[in-house]
Amino acid sequence: MSHHRYRESSAGDGYSRKRSRESTSLPQDEEMRDYNSASQNGFQTKKARPKPRPVDILYEIRCIQIGCQDKSFFQEKPFSGIDDSADLQDYLQTSVMDVFVDVTGTDITGKEGESRATFVPDPTLEPFILGRDFKIARSSTPGMYISSHHIQKMLRGLVKYYPHQTLTGQRVFVCHPYPVLHHYYDEMVQIMEDCKKKATDVGRRPFEQQSRRHLGAPKTIGTTTELEEESQDYETMAHDIGVLVKFLTLDHQKIVLPEMQRYALGVATFKMLWLLLKPGIDAYAKPKFGDTLAGYVISSVELGRGYHSESHPGMPCWAVKAWCLEYTGRHIFRKYHSFKIYDFKGEREITSLEVFPSSYQDNKDDKKLRKTLENRGERYFGIIRDTPAHPT
Repeated sequence: MSHHRYRESSAGDGYSRKRSRESTSLPQDEEMRDYNSASQNGFQTKKARPKPRPVDILYEIRCIQIGCQDKSFFQEKPFSGIDDSADLQDYLQTSVMDVFVDVTGTDITGKEGESRATFVPDPTLEPFILGRDFKIARSSTPGMYISSHHIQKMLRGLVKYYPHQTLTGQRVFVCHPYPVLHHYYDEMVQIMEDCKKKATDVGRRPFEQQSRRHLGAPKTIGTTTELEEESQDYETMAHDIGVLVKFLTLDHQKIVLPEMQRYALGVATFKMLWLLLKPGIDAYAKPKFGDTLAGYVISSVELGRGYHSESHPGMPCWAVKAWCLEYTGRHIFRKYHSFKIYDFKGEREITSLEVFPSSYQDNKDDKKLRKTLENRGERYFGIIRDTPAHPT
């Protein structure tokens, strides 16, 4: 894969970038020699510092040893020795996304740490290997920072309701197992394919037949340069989304798709309940004081332990937050309820879970329960609408 330059410019609410067609003019080893020569002669300047080369994914591992300063190491591929695989403005756009993990343990070889801002890949150096250079006692949950503004824009357009996932800021943080990305995986693949097609269509479009821009007609008739830039924008967007899709594809094929096949049979596994309980979907559950199912909307799903449970002390569980509408006597508001699904072995029927998507029950009873709840809700709303409210 060839690497291209990024051109960064301040525009609107953030930094935009475009990839030029020419490759980097200065080879990486020459750049490193210039940098080392300047350092040895004692006149290292900001200009002499090598610029990070654009990469698709930059992998970072931060090594933590009690009583010592933390060290970070960077690579263009996942680190060896662990299963799951900085913040300077000038360097945010040198990678489509950063994947990182924190490990705690003991430093063995004493390798010098690296900086996100000045890291330059050097294939001649000995790679950092966990287990050999650093003995791991425990590791954190992996995560990623998405720097590509094309991916950020796509996610903000796709995701309409995901309360516990922030999609704003210069970089978007997503924690493993990357639920919001897997929930919208198919849509991202479709957008990627659409961008590839648009890039081809724009590239073939005759100069005199340039169509209007997204936000209205251009001030002047399009030029060949404008067509090339528009085509290049689509190419860059397709490339960036493709990097993310490729990163997710292995897990999606090995873990997500087999689980979705179970859903088609009406069963689910405990480990993958985050996939079943997507924020924003309608769900059924029994209220704390009640024996019949009621309707809710899923807000969030988090893995925890039942430390305060008498029946399941310390057992892993999914803490599910869901809301329904309630009336205070003056206002209708969203009231949040908490449900816990404790660890179980093998597969379990979806409709037997403490909270589950409403579509599975609707398919069972031909929406009989849904219609009952909807009719009850309409009657209840009619009653409170006609009830006078007396301010206190």
